[in-house]
Amino acid sequence: MNVNSDFDLNSILNSPGIGKYSVEFSAGDFICLEGKDSRDLFILTEGVLEVFKGQQKLAEISEIGALVGEISFLLQQERTATVKAKSFVKAICIPQDKIQLFLKEFPSLAWHI
Repeated sequence: MNVNSDFDLNSILNSPGIGKYSVEFSAGDFICLEGKDSRDLFILTEGVLEVFKGQQKLAEISEIGALVGEISFLLQQERTATVKAKSFVKAICIPQDKIQLFLKEFPSLAWHI
């Protein structure tokens, strides 16, 4: 299990109040749907994700600390791909309206995005 070293994930995970951002997905659950107008940002903390464009599988994501949803956030556009849990997944979900506050608290994440 690799931990992304571009930012201090442990400082985020050990931060008071981070539990309110914690989400879990079962295998087969969708995290993001291509074409949907949502801009929440996710940080993978456990599990494996699959990325699809249409019906074509593009990638698997298993790197702890990987970001999901950053393209929609940065471009302020609909989701460009579908992301699905391949296994049980835990993640930090930062709602669109909380991202700026979150980045102020954890500025190293801004560089990672």
